[in-house]
Amino acid sequence: MKSNPLAAALSAHEQAPRSPEAAVPANKTRPGKRQLSVYLPIPVHEHLRRLAFESRRSIHSILMEGLDKVLAEHGTSTARLVAEQPSERS
Repeated sequence: MKSNPLAAALSAHEQAPRSPEAAVPANKTRPGKRQLSVYLPIPVHEHLRRLAFESRRSIHSILMEGLDKVLAEHGTSTARLVAEQPSERS
């Protein structure tokens, strides 16, 4: 039977121990942050874009406001979570 290099590589990859930090490349332009992609239905995206334009805000700031509301329902906030984050300089 022929050796299958792809199967060997996949097997080695599955057996290698992984840390959460190794799963995501370091973000050199925005330290302490992770990028997140979100797929929105087109009408929702268009409405969000219009809302951002009309309120002279960024889509990011509107999404962060929404995240703060969700986190508040669960007893925390983005500011609190960031303040509790261990320093990266340690």
